[in-house]
Amino acid sequence: MPPQRQGDAWGVTTRPKILGQLLVEITDLDEEALVAALAQQRTTGLRIGETLVRLGRVTTGHVASALATQLALQYMPAPLVPTREALKAVRPELARQHRVVPLGVSHRTIQIAMADPLDLNAMDNLRFQTGRRIEATVAAVETVQEVLELHYPDDMEDLVAALPRELRVDGPSGPSDLERATRAAPVVRLVDSLIRAAVESGASDIHVEETGGDVRVRHRVDGILHQVGDLPAAARRAVLSRIKVMADMDISVKRRAQD
Repeated sequence: MPPQRQGDAWGVTTRPKILGQLLVEITDLDEEALVAALAQQRTTGLRIGETLVRLGRVTTGHVASALATQLALQYMPAPLVPTREALKAVRPELARQHRVVPLGVSHRTIQIAMADPLDLNAMDNLRFQTGRRIEATVAAVETVQEVLELHYPDDMEDLVAALPRELRVDGPSGPSDLERATRAAPVVRLVDSLIRAAVESGASDIHVEETGGDVRVRHRVDGILHQVGDLPAAARRAVLSRIKVMADMDISVKRRAQD
């Protein structure tokens, strides 16, 4: 059990149940399977939650939920919807290093979804970097990773630099060259991540809009548009061309609406 942290929202006031016991209570995991996992854990040195996930006995969501209960923290199911102000408050390299997603920010507090709520170094580093009290919550590692890939892509500059030249400049290119370029791996990864994030958020529409500089990405959820991120201007042609190919549109048409 981690120590009580003054000024942070750990809220652990009583002795928590062992994580394995909690997983037995909230999943189909039985005592026999737990004992077997504990024996394997002694060999691998992994945490019991990770061991059970690798054995296919529980999901990462189960582990995150159990950890939240154990530490008296809030569990955050997918999708995570961070505010723009919160995203700006945490440096990308820090978010990626500690696998955290800033969700909301006030003058004195920042709410963070953590894949590993036992990472006390993350709490210290976030407090130092933001100058705010940390309100920790727990989310499944895949849920956190999906948001990090969208908002804090660890290789966005490399990804844009790796885009085919035909898609990084607005000069003339033949339709066949453009279509071939949209099938390049960096383009596919970029657009797939945008679509995956929209599906996870329950969006009915994805809006990719030029702003005179970067490219703004917005989701329409329950009839309301929410800004979810910005892409470098150099990625604009790649994203739009890839979407046209996926929708079986004429990739050479730029100034006429297509259904």
